[in-house]
Amino acid sequence: MIESLLERHLAGFSGERLLDVGPGYNRFGRLAARIIGGRKVTYIDCDENVLSWQIAESGKRGIEAEGLLIPLERSALGGLAEHYDLILCQEVLEHLSNAEEVLAALTKHLAPGGRMVITVPTRRSEQWLKRLNPNYMKNDPHGHERELDEPA
Repeated sequence: MIESLLERHLAGFSGERLLDVGPGYNRFGRLAARIIGGRKVTYIDCDENVLSWQIAESGKRGIEAEGLLIPLERSALGGLAEHYDLILCQEVLEHLSNAEEVLAALTKHLAPGGRMVITVPTRRSEQWLKRLNPNYMKNDPHGHERELDEPA
């Protein structure tokens, strides 16, 4: 589903530099780079293994990549030296108690004319995941801090 959203919302947009915030073990940064013709992806995550994997996978596809092991906090994000044509934040905000602060810090690193793509899980999708996998998010050190659905 996120793949189709990226393809639809990034069609016709081009850029060189991408920031993928909290990528986990997904391929959204590489997919977005392909769609917009991006040449470099910067990954931010709290797990060195994730960053190493993302960099290796990007390299296999000829995409220059770097990984930043920094916390998602205003002070740490303020230290980013770059401006990005595209910032991805897929399924991350629900893990943060300071989501508004993080978004404000990230927007300061958006290049003029740049775009930010944000997705969060819905209450319904979370219910399905828990039915399919009863252990979903149990004992996860980076579990969900909040739900971002509108009130029912």
